[in-house]
Amino acid sequence: MEFKSLFLVIALFPLVIRSQGRVKYKKFKPRNDYLGLSEYEEYCGGKPADVVFLLDASNSIWGPDFKKQLEFVQNIVSMFNIGENYTQVGMATFNRHTDLQFHLNTYHKKEDLIEAIGLVEETYGDATNTADAVRFMRREMFSPRHGSRKGVPRVGVIITDGQSSNILRTVFQASRAKRQHINLFAIGVGDLVNARELRGIASKPSMEYMFQVLGYGALGSVRNILAVRTCAVSGKPKKLTTPVFVRRTTTTTTTTTPPPPKPTERTMLEPACRNKKADIVFAIDSSNGINRNDYWQQIRFVREVARRMDIGENKTRVGLIVYTDQVLRQFDLSDHTNMKPLLEAIISSRRSAGGTRIDNAVRYVRTKSFRRSLSRPGAAQVAVFIAGSKSRNIHKTKKEAGDARSAGMTLFSIGVGKGYSKDEMHVISKGNKGWGRHGYFVDDFDQIETIIKDLTIQACRTKPTETPLTNLSCGFRQQADLMFVVDSANAGRTNTKKTLEFVRDVSKSVDIDQDNVHVGLMSAGCDAGEEGFSLGAHRNEQAMKDAISRNQRGTDISKLLKDMRRNSFSSKEGGRKDAKKVAVVVVDGQLEQPLKALREARFARIRGVEVYVVAVGNGEVQKEIEMMCDDPLQKHFFRVENYDQLKGLKTDLVDMFCDEL
Repeated sequence: MEFKSLFLVIALFPLVIRSQGRVKYKKFKPRNDYLGLSEYEEYCGGKPADVVFLLDASNSIWGPDFKKQLEFVQNIVSMFNIGENYTQVGMATFNRHTDLQFHLNTYHKKEDLIEAIGLVEETYGDATNTADAVRFMRREMFSPRHGSRKGVPRVGVIITDGQSSNILRTVFQASRAKRQHINLFAIGVGDLVNARELRGIASKPSMEYMFQVLGYGALGSVRNILAVRTCAVSGKPKKLTTPVFVRRTTTTTTTTTPPPPKPTERTMLEPACRNKKADIVFAIDSSNGINRNDYWQQIRFVREVARRMDIGENKTRVGLIVYTDQVLRQFDLSDHTNMKPLLEAIISSRRSAGGTRIDNAVRYVRTKSFRRSLSRPGAAQVAVFIAGSKSRNIHKTKKEAGDARSAGMTLFSIGVGKGYSKDEMHVISKGNKGWGRHGYFVDDFDQIETIIKDLTIQACRTKPTETPLTNLSCGFRQQADLMFVVDSANAGRTNTKKTLEFVRDVSKSVDIDQDNVHVGLMSAGCDAGEEGFSLGAHRNEQAMKDAISRNQRGTDISKLLKDMRRNSFSSKEGGRKDAKKVAVVVVDGQLEQPLKALREARFARIRGVEVYVVAVGNGEVQKEIEMMCDDPLQKHFFRVENYDQLKGLKTDLVDMFCDEL
């Protein structure tokens, strides 16, 4: 969902919102230090107006910020004379859909109106359909049957914190509203607003009808200006050229209100995070035990933490995954190195569903989120795991967390509510220096905002990883079973030898060890005893070299692929349950049965084998051969014209294969 600029299409007066919620009403105390009711009536002459507020209630709005919108509207409403013959207020909230809160003719007593505004609850939606909200306002809320009065000024106030889903439709609907003599005020909140869209929504001149503030806490800076300009819309004869407000003191004085400050990305930056070189990955719970609102509370939490960091290519980078019993990658550390696209990507994250496997999330972060191609020397490696539900196997989580810490990562855990396992959160963070600084517990997702500042500071104070990942051997981070499948039937004896030399060179670059990388070979030689060797059959480099030298020529590759997926990675043949399974298939020229080979390769991928393909030959490559490898194609498919060029592939293949090891 996109971030929205807070478009405040302002009806003369603050809007009152009532929701279907069960929020306990807290008595509202209007702020009268700047513009009181008697001063307003004296200045505006008690002119009536019909005012409709449209409030952004999409997923990008943090709960406390939504409440600030309501308080802003309550403060404006408190300045005016509410009544059937005076000012009327209506309200709607919008995200993907528009939800009516109350019509213009619903409340004619100020106390009831202010109370109704305070009772409005935030709704959630994964889009910002401002266009439909404006359309609903002009067609339904400003209709006579819902309280709109003939000859009374119409005012619409739109507040949003980002860009709408369809800018052209939004501006078109705003232009139709203005042709119906509705005066539109647009208020954009935050640094993700689209200024051109705001100007397209606001009435002319836009400098008097458009406002842009840094954050929801800064809405008060435009409250009095908005009230005075609303007054001008309602029929004040004197045209306002300078925004003014009247301060209530023993003597009345008039002063000029400075324009609100322009948003800046660095305003919320924590000092501890300035110029910090850190890679931080968030893992949020999207399992079946997490309801929709709790999921979006996590998303907002990640956004608020990111906003307090110094985001940049050579500073702090952020990645995000969503986990259930599977892991859904949202974006990698290198995908968004500027604040605005990063925040937009966070809010656009997709939810998943399923069981809870925190161990899978920890493993994914260690092997994929912090893979070698994303590693930066001198950067801290931080992972933050949020859980609201209990995982299946705490022992696996403990093992994965230990492996992550051994790889140089610092882990934070956040347990929320009553569904998570406190012991599991403890094993994630206990290995760090100072459990209390890295483990957090809150009663529910509404309270997760209370730890934003502390978590941000602690994450930014994390020390860089002592040994850069690029200096560690291939296989240090994750066990791997690597099987080479050689098309010796078509390659011939001479080319098969060259292929085996290539296998030997690649094997030199990995850490062949009992606990790291195991290497196997399948070539099915014509002579007995020359069919290759199984995984783990040779526990050191020299023994493996000798075995490679004994292999000659082989048989059809589809049979080898079938045997590979059925047997080669089994425990009987040396395969390890938790090791990454990789197959490098070297294909010579055209296959006689390409569909059969493709089918076997796909079956292997279904069983969790990551398949790389090296095609040798200068003819056209069969489509089935390309389709045998994993996605993405550019990282799993290699082509050379002859076997002498295999040597040049070694570095690229090793880099790809070792990226997660």
